[in-house]
Amino acid sequence: MFPASDGGFWVRQVQGDVINAQWFGANPNGSTITGTPIQAAINYANGIGGGKVYLPEGRYMTAGRINLRDNVQLEGDGDGTVLLQGAGDLVLSNTATVGTAYSFAIQPLMNVRFVRTTVASPFAPGDWVRIRDEGIWRGNSDLNKNGIIFRVMRVNGDSTFLNGPIPWNVVLETGVIEKITPLTNATVRNLRIENPIPDRLLAAMNSFEFAVNLRFDNVTFVGSDQAGLELKSV
Repeated sequence: MFPASDGGFWVRQVQGDVINAQWFGANPNGSTITGTPIQAAINYANGIGGGKVYLPEGRYMTAGRINLRDNVQLEGDGDGTVLLQGAGDLVLSNTATVGTAYSFAIQPLMNVRFVRTTVASPFAPGDWVRIRDEGIWRGNSDLNKNGIIFRVMRVNGDSTFLNGPIPWNVVLETGVIEKITPLTNATVRNLRIENPIPDRLLAAMNSFEFAVNLRFDNVTFVGSDQAGLELKSV
């Protein structure tokens, strides 16, 4: 929607699944903070069921993380399309949806492949779940260190059977299990990501910000002593 000279508005009719981020106000001059319009374009594409968000050649100052969304491809014109991070830690990230945390009826021990909760299993086969120790989690600066992702294979009463063994003895009093709905089918292609601020990550997809079928194709990371991706449970 764009202002018209008579006080009304023009409404853009979008055909196909290619969304130009500049339609939402993304400015390629390298100095205007423009992460919000890029995010709006990504959210719009996600809202219509998916598609490509196109960033024409230019330098886009984000000054905050851009969250990827399901079934959206963020694509530029190669190294001529640059995402700049002006402040903060990340240029690209994602956020999984985390459900209710459930306590355990018995202590989950290392190498077992099932857990028992204090209620009938609230999960279904095929769900993604995370087991974490809430006490250690809250006191640890690395929020993802003590969580691990599993796929639910089957349920029976209060028991939830997992696709792999638990790698540590979970503390009964502080351990929890919760459903996670991950970012799914997201792609980043043909662009460059820069962050000149020392000791800053450029992109992170980890066990709290969980993703399935995440693709990076012809993406260059430059300018930080931690340039690159941090990937955990992706």
